[in-house]
Amino acid sequence: MKTFVFMVAAFLPLVATAEERNDTTVNYNDRQIVISEKKDVMTVKVLDRKGNGYEKSYEARYSDITEEETYFIRSPFYSGKNSRYKPLTPSFFIGCGTLGSSSFGFANNGELHLRGLGNIESGIMVLASEMTDGQRGWGMTYDISLVLGQMMFRKGYNLGNDDSMNSVVKSDTEGRHGNMKYYGMRTRIMVHRLFPLGKDRLGIGLGCSMDMRDDENSYWKTSDSDRRYAESAYLNMRTFGFGLDFQVSHAGFYLYAHKSLTAMFNRSVAPSAYPFTFGLGVTF
Repeated sequence: MKTFVFMVAAFLPLVATAEERNDTTVNYNDRQIVISEKKDVMTVKVLDRKGNGYEKSYEARYSDITEEETYFIRSPFYSGKNSRYKPLTPSFFIGCGTLGSSSFGFANNGELHLRGLGNIESGIMVLASEMTDGQRGWGMTYDISLVLGQMMFRKGYNLGNDDSMNSVVKSDTEGRHGNMKYYGMRTRIMVHRLFPLGKDRLGIGLGCSMDMRDDENSYWKTSDSDRRYAESAYLNMRTFGFGLDFQVSHAGFYLYAHKSLTAMFNRSVAPSAYPFTFGLGVTF
């Protein structure tokens, strides 16, 4: 009986300590092993006795690796690090929009004669790197995508070149549809706020991007034929452009918006055009 009372008395301080710290303590020889868990992260500490205090000699952490800070590189040719979460960068995206007359404007003055939401773009990701911290709920991405852009003008209008001056002109021939296309590469850097949602995470991202454009040309198409008639390849398009980007992602699906802060063409010899696009993306 005395032995049982002695064991209970010796165990009570240990229980009190464990309840107070919300951890578990194991005495082994002249050491204490303290096991605690907070936000799905398990911490194991080995403590040496030193007077009334303790001196830490070793500490280890154990957790689900998908909840810890992760970093991986992804491309269509390299799958990268396996994760139960979908990445924050779409493999393919497509969007539409308009051309504003200023950096933060979404409407133009009418001189561009666009056909509805006639600014269309599509792209495919070629390289992406991602760094996320599941514990703190933040992420950062860097990605590079190839982009195909196209502008569709109202029936009878097209972007032409006259003595090195560009303007949207009307054709004398009925049934013509004017188009202008270009190829480009977009590089983005974005910061994401991550929220757990179902088996994946909701990511809300904001960042900036740089566009590099080339191989632009305008052409006509008639209503009764798919044949293209070249108009001009000298459109005074600026090679580089900078913009702002916004994105919402979850479970491999994406909503995005892109707004150019720099003019698409040389404003001294061409109309003011600041692309704005919004659309959808998916991960393969």
